[in-house]
Amino acid sequence: LHDALPISMPTPPNSILFDPAGDKAYAGSQYGAFSITTSNLGSSSTTPFTLLAAPETTLGVVTGKVLAVSPNGNLAIFSDTVNTPNQVYVVNSSSAGTGAGVGSTASTTPLNINGAITAAFSPDNSKAFILGNGGNTLYVYSPVLALQTYPLTASADALAFSSSGAFVFLAGGSSTSNIDVLNTCVTTPSNLPVTVTPSQTFSLTGLPATPLFLKMVPAGNVLTSASSLA
Repeated sequence: LHDALPISMPTPPNSILFDPAGDKAYAGSQYGAFSITTSNLGSSSTTPFTLLAAPETTLGVVTGKVLAVSPNGNLAIFSDTVNTPNQVYVVNSSSAGTGAGVGSTASTTPLNINGAITAAFSPDNSKAFILGNGGNTLYVYSPVLALQTYPLTASADALAFSSSGAFVFLAGGSSTSNIDVLNTCVTTPSNLPVTVTPSQTFSLTGLPATPLFLKMVPAGNVLTSASSLA
């Protein structure tokens, strides 16, 4: 560690998340979010940073905190709760090159979601669940379907998919001390872009407080959570 040198980032970050493989990281910022190619850290010829473009914004870049990164590392969700109106950005960097310029080839999908606080990707990278409106609304994003919106009867704090992707665990949403287990199966007729409301299969009740986060143990069926009683 004594040989480590500081590396200046292109903008001041407010959050950072790595993909499961550790090959890529995404950093949120109110001045321009960026991705980090970890193999280029320390390179004298290639920058590890790529600013993420969002041409419809004033700054021309994605702004906000990074909430989730897909298992394959190609997708990331950012939430801007500072600018008005609030926005969520889904960034696909699968074809993005490196370089600190705004003109990367990453595609960005803006979503009109207010107050997004957390998100989670399905294990197959095909779908994302997003908690917006301060946790009072569940949104389901898919690149092949219209954004789905489901109001909750209570505020929720956290999301986590099961290892198979068949279920999603929702901390809160119906009872502030419950973990609800939702069925994520989608019914899509071949000629209609329609999905069904995620149905509740059962709840984990009797918790002392709403968990602040939920995590699945990799390659297993064990759910971990933590809450604060303070």
